[in-house]
This record gives sequence, structure tokens and C-alpha cells, in this order.
Amino acid sequence: MYIKTDGGLGQAPMLYGWNAGALGDSIPEPPVDSSAVIGCDTAAKPFRSSAVPSKHGPRIKELAKIIVNSWVTDPNNAIRTVCLEGHTDNVGQADRNKRLGLSRAKNLRATLKRAIFAEAAKTGFPQQITDSVTILVSSKGEADPVVSNTTSLGRRRNRRVRFAFST
Repeated sequence: MYIKTDGGLGQAPMLYGWNAGALGDSIPEPPVDSSAVIGCDTAAKPFRSSAVPSKHGPRIKELAKIIVNSWVTDPNNAIRTVCLEGHTDNVGQADRNKRLGLSRAKNLRATLKRAIFAEAAKTGFPQQITDSVTILVSSKGEADPVVSNTTSLGRRRNRRVRFAFST
């Protein structure tokens, strides 16, 4: 299953302007149908923040809609697992960055759960659909940068939560 990206259908979705690729080995990796990234840094938030930037609200709602629609259209092939993997830049201690990445993933899980519930409420089965989706969280900390951390832009791009989902 693919969601629409700036490049059209059939490409892995990019929610922050770049594709992070396949998930690593830190979380149980299901057969991945799609993966994408949500950036965790904006000019309005401190760079050590684990808050989900509000600018990603529409994209999180879009993901929730895709998840709920998968349950409505074909429950046998619905999205059952969402994997969220937090990442940071290399500023600070590695153990703190690992905790920060996990905090980012957990915050996105809470936001996504609320969005799934809100979208599923339109079907009349909000709790059943929300409870049927498992959201796993993990952190790579600073271990897997997508670009070099030598510039402020590079560090900013490395502050992210990558997600993937499977049926």
C-alpha cells in the first residue's frame, strides 16, 4: 500500500521532504508496505524538543485516514502494525539522544492514536479500529543519520521519526 507523495503514486511517501528508506533492526520489522518520515524540528520548537510539530497535523490525519480506510475497505488486509522509530542529531550524549528519539516516537504514537480514533469515529467503530492497530516505538538516537550532521540543516533533517506500516 502506498500513499500519495509529491512524486505521485507508487513511490514511498515522504512526509518531510526525503525518504528514509527501510527500517533498521531495532524494532520488529513487519513486511513493510510503506515507510516515511515526520520531521521533529521547526523554527518554533527548541531543537531538543520531543513534541510533534503542529505543521505535521494534516499529514498525521492523512495517515490515520489511510489506516482507518484499510479497515473499512478490507478488514482481512487492514493495516495492523505501525512502527515508529525516533532519531536525533549527534549533539549531546548518545544515551540522552536515544531517550530523546524514544520520546519523539512515543509522542507521535499518542498523536497518531488520537487521529486514528477521530477518523474511526466516522465509521461508528472508533475503539474497535483503534485497538486493532498496534503501534510499536523504538529509538535509533543519533545512530542512523540520513545526512551529515556537520551543518545545521543536516542536523535538522536528522531530527525525525520514521514510520512504516504493514497489513
